[in-house]
Amino acid sequence: MSRRSILPLSFILLGVAVTWLPSCGSNSSPASPAATATPTFTATLAASFTPTPTPTNTAAATATSTGTATASSTPSFTATLTATSTATASFTPNVTATNTPTGTATGTFTDSPTDTPTDTATVTPTCFMGAAPTIAGDYNTSGYAVFLFPYQAPSTGNIYGMTGEVLSTGGSSFYQFGVYADDGSGNPTHLLGSTPIISLPTSAAFDIQSQTFGSPIAITAGNTYWLAFLGNVALYSDLSTAGQFKQIYVAGGPTPMPSSPAPASITGLATGQAVYYLYASTCP
Repeated sequence: MSRRSILPLSFILLGVAVTWLPSCGSNSSPASPAATATPTFTATLAASFTPTPTPTNTAAATATSTGTATASSTPSFTATLTATSTATASFTPNVTATNTPTGTATGTFTDSPTDTPTDTATVTPTCFMGAAPTIAGDYNTSGYAVFLFPYQAPSTGNIYGMTGEVLSTGGSSFYQFGVYADDGSGNPTHLLGSTPIISLPTSAAFDIQSQTFGSPIAITAGNTYWLAFLGNVALYSDLSTAGQFKQIYVAGGPTPMPSSPAPASITGLATGQAVYYLYASTCP
C-alpha cells in the first residue's frame, strides 16, 4: 500500500500565519469515509489608542488582531476554515480648554506734595488787565505821587473797576484808583475815569481793596492804558524786575488825581522794577 502524503494546511488570518499539521499513521487505512473537521478557532482582537488632544482635535487609533486556530482529524478529511475579523476604532475628542490667568499686581506709589507758603492768598480774576503777583514787598509814596503802570488792552470792551492790595496804618490813610489814556508814544495824557477817594481809618495788612467806576471805561484791543494808584498807603508788589512805571507828582493828599497832568510833572519811565498788585476788571 502506498503512503499518502499529507501536506500542511496554512492560512493567514488578519496578518497572522496559522499552519495546520494533521496527525496520522504512516501505514493505516482510513477507518471511515472522509470526515470534515470543524476546527476550534479563537480570535482575540485588541484595540488601544491614546488620544492626544491638540488645538486641531486630531485622534489616532491602532488596532491589533491575533488569531489562533487548532484543527485535528482522522487521516482523510476536508477542512475548511474561514476567519474574518474587522476592527473599527472611532474617537471623537471633546476637549474644552479654559485658561484663567491669575496674577497679583503690586506696586508702591509715593506722593510727595511740595507746598510753598506765602504771606497771603492771592486771588486772580477771570478777566482783567494788570497784575496780581505773589507779593513780597511794598512801596508807599506818602500821597505825593500817582503811580502809573502801562498795560495793553487784551480785548475791546470796558473797564468796570479796579483792585489793589495795600498796607495801611489807619488814621488819615486814603487811596484812589484811576485810568489814563496814552498819547500813542508811551506817555499818559488825560484821565479817563477814577474812583472816589477812599479812607482807611483802621490799620490793615494784606488788605485787598476793590472799587467800581461810576461809569464803565471803554477800551480798545491793542491800545495802551495806564492804570493809576494814588494814596498814602503802601501798594504791595513782588520782588521781580519785570515791572515798569511812571509817576505824576502831586501836592499831597488827600488830593484827587489830576485830570490832565502837565508833561513836566510826569517822570520818565522806570524799568526793571517790581510788579505791583494792581489790576482792572474787564468783566461786569
